[in-house]
Amino acid sequence: MLHVAPLYHSASLDMLLIGGMMYRATHHPAWAARFAQIFPRVGLSIDLGGSWVLPRLVGLRQARELALLGDDVDGERATRIGLITRCVPAHELDTAVDDLARRLAAFSPSAQARAKHLLDATCDDTLDDALHREAAAQVANASTPEFHHALTTFRARPQGAQP
Repeated sequence: MLHVAPLYHSASLDMLLIGGMMYRATHHPAWAARFAQIFPRVGLSIDLGGSWVLPRLVGLRQARELALLGDDVDGERATRIGLITRCVPAHELDTAVDDLARRLAAFSPSAQARAKHLLDATCDDTLDDALHREAAAQVANASTPEFHHALTTFRARPQGAQP
């Protein structure tokens, strides 16, 4: 399941995603796609984790609308309601995904994996739990060669330059 994958993932999609595929695809950052909960159209209720994933992505009211009405959602609306992170025209998909992949690859994989895990865990954690997990993750991050390289690079940048 992509939701529990330790690292960030991206893809370019130009298709209709229904039901469970919709939940899995929501973690991808760039598309020209349509999304739909077809369950009401065929007399079924939401499944494959949708009752857990959708409210966390779009809020309870939008999740209810998606699950109960079964309307198609285009990429623009999917971005607006928080179902996906970005919608780009089809002719820009490959470039958008390549750019994002390049940006993500420039960072520490272990720190990125920890950040993703910490964010995913917040839905079930208390603030105290989150603070303890974050502290443990920062200690682990600070022990990696990637951290020391990034810190040295950050300190060496010209004053006022963006990191």
